[in-house]
Amino acid sequence: MKLLFEEAFAPETWANWALFFAAVLAAIIALRTLYAIHKEAVEIRKVADAANENAQALINAERAWIMADIAWAADVPHAPRPTTLRVCSSRSVVSGIEKKGLIFPFV
Repeated sequence: MKLLFEEAFAPETWANWALFFAAVLAAIIALRTLYAIHKEAVEIRKVADAANENAQALINAERAWIMADIAWAADVPHAPRPTTLRVCSSRSVVSGIEKKGLIFPFV
């Protein structure tokens, strides 16, 4: 056993041990670098999700929401079914729609 230990750490194997420790150190540095890249990717994903939510909020704020009202038979005397449909925009948007209303009679 002592002979094996002496052969493993003899002066002629010092170069091998130096390369081994350099490789271990390089592996540790590489793993820490990969972990740092992973953490950065997670943060970038959070920022991208927040930017996407912000863009969707802006799109929804500018979107023309269409509302529809149906006059049911109870609202109109002697009507057997819904008789009118009123469609209007809920807000003014860049395209120029301004709370217009249309009435479509059912046939």
